[in-house]
Amino acid sequence: ALQSPSGTLVYLRDIATVVDGLESPRTYSRVSVGGEPSENALTLAVYKKSGGDVTTIAELTRAKIEELKGSLLLGAQVVVSIDGGERVQKDLRELSRTGLETVLLVMIVLFLTIGWREAIVAGLSIPLSFVIAFIGLYASGNTINFISLFSLILAIGILVDSGIVVAEAIHTRIKKFGNVKEAAVASINEYAWPLIAGTMTTVAVFFPLFFLSGTTGKFIKSIPFTIIFVLIASIFVALGMVPILATVLTKHHEKKNRFSEMQEEWFIKTQSWYKEFLGSMLASRKYQNRFLLGITLAFVGSILLVSFGAVKVQLFPQDDQDFVIVTVEKPEGTPLQSTDLVVREIEEVLYEEPYVSSFVSAVGASSGLVDGGGGANTKLANITVILQDERTITSSEAVELLRADLAHVNDATIKVTQGNNGPPGGKPVLIKFKGDDLNALSLATDKAERILSAIPGTQDVETSLRDDGTQLEITIDRSKASRYGITTAQVAQILRTAVSGVVATTIKKQEDDIDILVKLDLNENFVNPEDTVKTNLDSIKNLPIATPTGSILLGSLIETGVSQSRASIAHEDQKRIASVSSDVKGKTTALEVVSAFQKKELELNLDTTVQIDYGGESEEVNNTFRDMIIALLAGLSLMLAILVLEFNSFRYSLYLLMAVPLSLIGVLSGLAVTGLALSFSAMLGYIALAGVIINHAIILLDSIIHRLEHEKESPSGLNLFDIIVE
Repeated sequence: ALQSPSGTLVYLRDIATVVDGLESPRTYSRVSVGGEPSENALTLAVYKKSGGDVTTIAELTRAKIEELKGSLLLGAQVVVSIDGGERVQKDLRELSRTGLETVLLVMIVLFLTIGWREAIVAGLSIPLSFVIAFIGLYASGNTINFISLFSLILAIGILVDSGIVVAEAIHTRIKKFGNVKEAAVASINEYAWPLIAGTMTTVAVFFPLFFLSGTTGKFIKSIPFTIIFVLIASIFVALGMVPILATVLTKHHEKKNRFSEMQEEWFIKTQSWYKEFLGSMLASRKYQNRFLLGITLAFVGSILLVSFGAVKVQLFPQDDQDFVIVTVEKPEGTPLQSTDLVVREIEEVLYEEPYVSSFVSAVGASSGLVDGGGGANTKLANITVILQDERTITSSEAVELLRADLAHVNDATIKVTQGNNGPPGGKPVLIKFKGDDLNALSLATDKAERILSAIPGTQDVETSLRDDGTQLEITIDRSKASRYGITTAQVAQILRTAVSGVVATTIKKQEDDIDILVKLDLNENFVNPEDTVKTNLDSIKNLPIATPTGSILLGSLIETGVSQSRASIAHEDQKRIASVSSDVKGKTTALEVVSAFQKKELELNLDTTVQIDYGGESEEVNNTFRDMIIALLAGLSLMLAILVLEFNSFRYSLYLLMAVPLSLIGVLSGLAVTGLALSFSAMLGYIALAGVIINHAIILLDSIIHRLEHEKESPSGLNLFDIIVE
């Protein structure tokens, strides 16, 4: 009770409505499994710390849930919608399977060409190299993850090369020496330095990747670590362990069988045909000119495949995902209940989708699984849609189907997105405007949004000013407030208490603390306490204020107006910025969209104070490929230095390096035929290919030089032409 100035006791129930209820909900959460109607749920997200093992954390979390089912979660249905640990284990299984298939294919090819014993010897060099590489990775603090496993698979084709060379050399020299040990020693004496030089050139071409900048550089920082460790390990295995294995497994006196005889016949026929072909090519200047012209035209043509769009450039192409995200956004200030109505409408569509296994709805927050997500606001909602394990469509196709099925929901902005296999980043297309005049920036983004929306292949076009809206401005007349003996801060506090309320005190209980929230009834017709703020400007103006001179109405102290509100004002390089961004669909790339927008840039009629800049995936692609080209040039420079040390000749070294750019003929042609994009993984594959090419070229040139020196000592020695053909 309160005591009035006259001394009378006044109870709160006489002057206020006292409600013992729940706090106003800030979020709603529901879950649906197997097409059943969604039920209210408590959503719990578990995050790992930096450096934590996601698979271990996921296993421990599941074990804890099972433990709680007998107590706290007794009778509750628990649904694990997304398990990051399981996803990682699935990726590891897929990569491991791919690695085993690669090893198996290598051994099959070796079995068909030089024999089963040599295939086993070369095949064993792969796991032996991996064991040594794992020791190096452990010592350097690296972990086994998706990126490092990808690096291991990429390295298989490089590391097995050294083992194959030594195994084949021993196989060939057994026929000459008749003794396995002598053949092994001769092979090592002949190929040790060429193999070391070849491996070091491959290490050199991967070493500059350590200095790759930006998000991509951080994302792939374990790749050069892994590959360099594997390559160094492969040399120890090829020169130290492969000869021992070959000595143990190879029999120089084994009885010939029909299969080995067929191998020998095939090898002799192939060798004879190639000798004849190479001899005719080297003997005819006309054929040589035609060959060089054909190579030049093929190289130029392969480069034009990228220039004319036959080979698209996409840094990290979209892969198939296990879930998609539906995001909902209403205008600023939308009540939670209104946003929930839109989510329920979307849920009705999801019940009927055959490829949906389950979904989790969260109203009042955006999803942390999408770029820029994780914020809380009553206008936001998200639905995590888990796809069926056994389905006939990809996640990309599911996204497009959902977009079409949700097109009728037009009272909110609906987006359907999915994750990707690259590093976290923003929208694929990002166009930024810089300036000091917010109105000029707003006009520029409006025009850019219309132009970008009209470009084929774009979707979910939005501006950074989308949250801007209208606001009620209340200006306090300071002179009037001073005459009545109150300050502007007091008036602002009264308004804040009336609209938002103030916690007067807290009732402390054994289990929970209960806040006592006091606020003004601005809506006489309210039903729920949270409805008291659903009012109009007149009720605010009629709000009485107690002053030292008596009670007055708030309207006598203020002036009101409506203006545009700024949800946020971003800055970059001490300039205000606004941006327009979009996703891309189908096979459209960000580079194609940006190129199309640049052709219409004059339609913007930008103010002289506004500057335009392009970012997003196109900027990341340009920066990454620029860094990759610089890394490749740096690697080639290191290669040149190693080759000069090996052959003591700039001319021979430059001849070998010329083969690296020419290999683009096969790379770009293969991408064009298969319809794949020139991606970051393709660039890594090209760098690895450059190492393999130089490795083979070193061995070939070293053999020719040594044979030539040997033949010069013989009176009836072969000339250079015959040595090359041999």
